[in-house]
Amino acid sequence: MDILYQVATCTCTGQREEVLNGGVGYVVLSQQGVYVTLPRKRKRARSGIMRAPRRAYPAHRKFVRGHDCVVEGCPDGPIEFAHVRLGAKDNGKGIKPHDCYGVSLCHAHHAESHSHGEATFQRKYAIDLIAVALEFAAKSPVVEVREYAKMVRSMK
Repeated sequence: MDILYQVATCTCTGQREEVLNGGVGYVVLSQQGVYVTLPRKRKRARSGIMRAPRRAYPAHRKFVRGHDCVVEGCPDGPIEFAHVRLGAKDNGKGIKPHDCYGVSLCHAHHAESHSHGEATFQRKYAIDLIAVALEFAAKSPVVEVREYAKMVRSMK
């Protein structure tokens, strides 16, 4: 099969373009003064596997961080967005749960929840982290997070 090359100059950018069998590539002037043609950019093949739904919602995280630490009477700061993995539907290893499962914790309590475990943390401070996280999600400024929280609550 013969490959047909045509070189043209783009009227808007002045860049020389190469047309290869109907596709547009680029012609570059090398240091030796020779035009070198670049091959066409490849299109990424789709695997057919559906992508996971979006999990990170920066506006929701900012909303949660705008509250005090969920531990009663904690004056400490700064506040961090802490994912609650205990009882979250997406509780796989290495997979962060949906932002719907997020609470506001100060740095010290966030570190404590990781070092002692969320179950121990909940018993120590008498807090239901999942319930608090779903309440944050229900009041979130992000519609998708509110809808996800509503769906999770209806499944319980």
